[in-house]
Amino acid sequence: MEAKTMYARVGKTLSLFLVLAMLLTLMACGNTTPAGESQTRAEPDTQAGTGKETDAESETGRLDPHLPDRTFEGQTLSALHWEVEGVGTDWIPWEEFYQADMTGDTMANLIYFRGEAVKEKFKCDFEIEYTFTEDMGAVVERLMSTGSKDYDLCMQRGARIKHLYTGNYFLNYEDIPYINLSAPWWGQNALETLRLGKVHQFATSEMLYLDKGATAGVFYNATVMGNYQSQIGNKYNQVRDNTWTLEQMIDDIETVAQDLDDDGFRNSDEDLVGMVNGDDPVHFLYTGCGGLFMRPDGDGYFEYCFQEPDNLDLMEKIFNEVLYTDAFRNAFVHPTPHQMFEEDMALYTMEVIKSVHHYRSMESDYGILPVPKLDEISPYRCEVSPHHDTWMSVFHTTEDPDFVGAVLEALAWESYYSVSPDFYEVIIEGRGTRDEESREMLGIIFDTRTYDPGLIFDLATMGEDVLRRTATGLTNFSSFYQEHSAQIESELEKLNDLIFKNS
Repeated sequence: MEAKTMYARVGKTLSLFLVLAMLLTLMACGNTTPAGESQTRAEPDTQAGTGKETDAESETGRLDPHLPDRTFEGQTLSALHWEVEGVGTDWIPWEEFYQADMTGDTMANLIYFRGEAVKEKFKCDFEIEYTFTEDMGAVVERLMSTGSKDYDLCMQRGARIKHLYTGNYFLNYEDIPYINLSAPWWGQNALETLRLGKVHQFATSEMLYLDKGATAGVFYNATVMGNYQSQIGNKYNQVRDNTWTLEQMIDDIETVAQDLDDDGFRNSDEDLVGMVNGDDPVHFLYTGCGGLFMRPDGDGYFEYCFQEPDNLDLMEKIFNEVLYTDAFRNAFVHPTPHQMFEEDMALYTMEVIKSVHHYRSMESDYGILPVPKLDEISPYRCEVSPHHDTWMSVFHTTEDPDFVGAVLEALAWESYYSVSPDFYEVIIEGRGTRDEESREMLGIIFDTRTYDPGLIFDLATMGEDVLRRTATGLTNFSSFYQEHSAQIESELEKLNDLIFKNS
């Protein structure tokens, strides 16, 4: 990677201090117990459903990851990472695996410090190569068919897992030394979502900031909000009072939308609209209001549920009362959703949180809210988009699972304590959302992250096909499901058969 100009925010002395601080903490976690001997953990706590012990806190208040007290001189951890052709940094604003150089970006610098500390502890190095996400399945199949040992890690979007899970390409995380999946620096919700019997081949951890950044939220334009707040109320108070619901959002959109060019419609280029988006609100609102395409059945298998009456009714409500109204602007062309939102032409836009970088330079302030829920008694749910997130797998051809496990555990642990606490500040830095209420809203968003396995495995491409209906005007989702049902049942049987074999 070409070296970049550095020190826009952090001076050299501070840089060395931060790396040293991380390194000293990592060094303190060296496990001096010889290989093969048992370890004694103070006051272990067993997490429900995992059968594993969590680590007691050390004197510093940090959980001990029990890293090996050794180096891996000269070894390199190599990753194959997804990218989307033609979109640049829009989808990958941070080099989440490894940052080779410091830049003027706070998040990049934190990831750089993390990597330098782990490199120094284990005397190892990192390398990363990107491949287009649409090609990931074919690339992995080719690598594994030839027995390639070029990469240790496969870092893919959730939406591509359906092309990878049947190939027996990856190790079970349960069998990788030094990795403790019950530790809080591993994504417990994600692990449970994609547990295939007794096998965990796909995981997220604190080191994956595209996974955090892929969480859905509602961005509001503070100028437009201020002009209409007497009519639509204080959104932060509504979130706290559990009245931030789909109905409230619909009322807001209808109240704000104005036909400014007098052409008889409220969603023309020159109008003020209640919401501007592409097709993101389809899944975000559906998940936020409790809908799922597929769910665990309670016996360790999956069952399809989109066809249930409540879910069909919910999807039809989203289309008929949000997407197909003239208070909503479906903007895939100029002016784009980002342009309209920045130019005070829209109250709301729904984005994944990492999209905040689009609005750093906008004149108006903005805020971020959780996705509205169905009613006052339901919990908030903010979808983790499988089109933006990252899941990590370890190729079964890796030559040294001890090395891979130790480094992944160290990266996740160091991220948990030294990088993630600053992630809120990274999201809210700049002109907008610089108040304690924004931090409170981000806390709710990240605490209610929700994965839909039906969107990850996307049986019969049902989830994607629903998105495409935003341009068709059709809302009979019961018959639409029937068109897909035979293929869904066939693919679901194959998925559950694999779970049975792994159980």
